[in-house]
Amino acid sequence: MAKTTGSYAARIQRVVDYAAEHLDETLDLEAMARVAHLSPYHFHRIYRGVLGETAGDTVRRLRLYRSAIDLLDRGLSVERVARRAGYASQAAFTRAFQDEYGDPPARYRGAREKAVLEIAANPNLYRVEISVLRRLRVAAIHQLGDYQLASKAFERLMTFAATTGLLASDTQPYTYDRDTLIKLLDEALAGTRPRTR
Repeated sequence: MAKTTGSYAARIQRVVDYAAEHLDETLDLEAMARVAHLSPYHFHRIYRGVLGETAGDTVRRLRLYRSAIDLLDRGLSVERVARRAGYASQAAFTRAFQDEYGDPPARYRGAREKAVLEIAANPNLYRVEISVLRRLRVAAIHQLGDYQLASKAFERLMTFAATTGLLASDTQPYTYDRDTLIKLLDEALAGTRPRTR
């Protein structure tokens, strides 16, 4: 069973990688199922079971993520960014973007300018530290949408940890975006072996 699960995870990761590299193309269920070497029906079930969202949801999320980058770094008009993300109208794009990021595209772009000024005034504001950690025991909770609303998900996770004995004096919280977390978990699971008696 573990080998089958790993095989599915690898196939699904191949599809996510393919989708990320082909965002400007039509990415329908049949095309992505072919990349996974599965029937469309089986692919849809496996994909949703592994990632907790449909392949279409992933494509939409990746296109919106790219849109956020386009708004901040490429200087494209909101209308051009909307078309590049596959939206027929700027209004539909604005609704989807606001649902995902909490702000409409123009306000999101303006926040970048404000952040640049804040960083210039206080360079330690967004200090990043990279460190190698010891082996960890991990509990995670899924939260989609505005990261500023993640506190509710964090409260649920801490409540779960406290009531199940997972919360200890040396417990350290970490936050990862979904794609990084999936990659880390896949790597961790690939290193595990089923226990035999």
